[in-house]
Amino acid sequence: MSESRSSVPWDSQGELVGGLVGSASALSYLPSRKKSSRPHLLVIISSLVVVLLYVPTSWQYSYAGFTISKQSANTTTIVLLICIVAVMAGAGIRRDLLYFAFVLCWFSMTLPAVILYLFGAGTLFPCLVMVMPLVSIRIYDALPSPAQPPTETPHALGADLTRPDRRMTTTFNIIFGLAALVMVPYLARLPNVDWSNLLLSNVYETRATYRTDASLYVGYTAFTLGRIVLPSLLVFFWHRGKRFQAGLCILFIAIVYLVSGAVKSILLSAIPVFILSFGGNVSTKLRLCMSALLVACAVAYFQVANMPGESLVLSLLRRFFFVPAQLLNQYTAYFDGSRLYPNLMSVLAEYPRRGLQMWFGQAVLGNADLNASTGVATEFTVYLGILGAVLSALIFPAIFYFADRMRLSSRYYGLLFVFVYIYNTVFFETSLLTHGLLVLVILIWAVLPRASGVGEQPGQERVQTTVKSGRRHSTSSCPADLALCDLGYAASESSNNEVA
Repeated sequence: MSESRSSVPWDSQGELVGGLVGSASALSYLPSRKKSSRPHLLVIISSLVVVLLYVPTSWQYSYAGFTISKQSANTTTIVLLICIVAVMAGAGIRRDLLYFAFVLCWFSMTLPAVILYLFGAGTLFPCLVMVMPLVSIRIYDALPSPAQPPTETPHALGADLTRPDRRMTTTFNIIFGLAALVMVPYLARLPNVDWSNLLLSNVYETRATYRTDASLYVGYTAFTLGRIVLPSLLVFFWHRGKRFQAGLCILFIAIVYLVSGAVKSILLSAIPVFILSFGGNVSTKLRLCMSALLVACAVAYFQVANMPGESLVLSLLRRFFFVPAQLLNQYTAYFDGSRLYPNLMSVLAEYPRRGLQMWFGQAVLGNADLNASTGVATEFTVYLGILGAVLSALIFPAIFYFADRMRLSSRYYGLLFVFVYIYNTVFFETSLLTHGLLVLVILIWAVLPRASGVGEQPGQERVQTTVKSGRRHSTSSCPADLALCDLGYAASESSNNEVA
């Protein structure tokens, strides 16, 4: 391994540290939505991701196809120009939530595909497929802005009430109770779990055992519970000061993880959901994401460069960033995904629709234990060609646009981060039925708190109180993490934040 590292031109660790420190100081300006979005910082951070993440990935996983070789100068220049134009175009996005989607899409989908192509581990077509969602985000941003929510019906499940904050708490308590009932069959399987999985040990052995003793009930409920419902409840109860219920949510997530075959994404999904519940605006949340990304990349780099054995941090980062892009390359190469016409019927007739990912891992990639789990873009491109790539690119920002129209509270933006992972690793119908996408849409539409109204601080949740005095109706808003609304609706008369 030392020989391969010394051949890489980025081996000067002092320069890497200097560049990392400089970019970290620059993060204080990323992104100022009141000013420009400073797209050059995205370019700087992207360059650091190449050095700190893909280079050690090529050291440790060269056997898996993550290599470093050069492309032709002309093709490389064209791809880099396309990426620069895309990043510059993102600076003009008006809506904060869609800009949040743009940055997440760039780092989790577009940039990995570009990196694989530039270093000879991928082809050009997947790069173009992953640029399409950036274009569609701009299209959604050009659509009419969402109207202000009606003052008398602030929420589908919390309409005109004298104590809407209590009604919302009651709604979440009911959901918590239902989740606890769904958890009962999980408890019966606890004696058979491997508790060392909590330390991320023996994970693959547990997963192989689970495949031979899988539970249909657990398979259909685990991902929805562990990735969507329980993290949502955790955020709500934590910020309402209900630490006991929040602790139970964490315990339930751990149980779901242990019983469902130690799928790491179930255990780890709650972390970004919880962290991104802090910080009121998109600027703060993006700084949290970028800072965490750079720190994780730096840790992975120095672990691989200076310590023997496999880096767990690098393994997780590779799974999130590069494996979906690599599988997109492999699927499209095998099924001729770059064709201009749909090939739905022939693929359905020749290859197994159910279990396609497991079949691809075993029959094509030659690994008997590999489930080649890939995302919506790959699925649609395999079955529908270019048309499918365009359709998948329109689906990705639709969830963010829907959340923006519903004025989702910024406390729950971490759920959209989880959606990006689901979109990038799971087939569309599977994500709807068993991985929680349909439940996420329902929660955004009918349950999760709405964002604050005009003139209020970002990150507050809109809790409306209606005061009826003759013909006079007034509404007020207060932060959802304060129980001020429970003091009674009379306090709304003295509020300075009236909304017409």
